[in-house]
Amino acid sequence: MVPRVPPFDITHFDLYRTLPYVFTITDETAFAQVNSSDKGCSHHLIDYIAMLSPLVFTQSEQTWTADEKECAKCVLGLR
Repeated sequence: MVPRVPPFDITHFDLYRTLPYVFTITDETAFAQVNSSDKGCSHHLIDYIAMLSPLVFTQSEQTWTADEKECAKCVLGLR
């Protein structure tokens, strides 16, 4: 996930193109509240999953790695 990209790809001399389906995660649209004081919390995949789909987040808990378990502590609450 990339929040912003440069307007021109110098390696291929081509413009970047947006994806056909884009979901912007904001405080208002996120389905989970994440500890924003820790920048590592805001950018770990397990926390993005919580913000996008609380059901997938909770159902996948059995398969989390030790790192994912640690990063999941950043999720303060699900909506």
